[in-house]
Amino acid sequence: MVSGKTILSGVSIAVLCLTQLTGCGKSKEQEAAEAAQAAAARMAEAAKKMEAVARAGKSSPPQTPQEAIKQGADAMAAASAMMGAMAGGDGKGAVEPVDFRDLKALLPETMAGLKRGEASGEKTAAMGVKVSQVQARYAGDANTRVRLKIIDTGSMSGIAGMAAAGWAMVEIDRETDRGYEKTSTVDGRKMHEKWNAKDKRGEVDVIVGGRFVVELRGTGIEMKDLKQALSAIDFKKLASLKSAPATAAAAK
Repeated sequence: MVSGKTILSGVSIAVLCLTQLTGCGKSKEQEAAEAAQAAAARMAEAAKKMEAVARAGKSSPPQTPQEAIKQGADAMAAASAMMGAMAGGDGKGAVEPVDFRDLKALLPETMAGLKRGEASGEKTAAMGVKVSQVQARYAGDANTRVRLKIIDTGSMSGIAGMAAAGWAMVEIDRETDRGYEKTSTVDGRKMHEKWNAKDKRGEVDVIVGGRFVVELRGTGIEMKDLKQALSAIDFKKLASLKSAPATAAAAK
């Protein structure tokens, strides 16, 4: 079982990462970072409650069935508070992800000189968490391939959405004879790069508005070209979707 101290440590790392975003000068990114920091504070408070319940259980083991039931109820309440803080990452409770058809409209026709082939989209929900995502594949000559995926983390926005991305919670900067991996902040957006020079295989991920995750996977392509492919995506329009009302598909 994950302890409250472990959760608090993770939250502290996340807050440090998010604090870096507030200095980017981009108002929308600042708002997203501030909302995520507020969510982190709620998670920290919930973690303290979980730690207090755990300490109480160790110091005062239940002597009667009634006491055991009460301690169990307290533990469930603390866990529920933690889940609520994660699900309401933007401070406004559960978030309905945008319709995947709206995301699909942002898939460019070409990327890095490659033409778009198969494209798909879907919306999934599990345990109260709803996510929309789309992806497209781009191909050219000489076995050059690129896959683009755009994910709306919806109810997992803010701190929980960044946790879902994994790499966004830490700072990475490593290099080997084969390639490199690093995280950075570009135009106020958290970015992750991973490159294998021998296989000419690369990955580029970007978090937009503290909510959307853009993933690029390329093979048979130079890293500079894969990163340049990002310019084909309308990040401003993508970020604006989070403020849009329920999409047209919801009304159909």
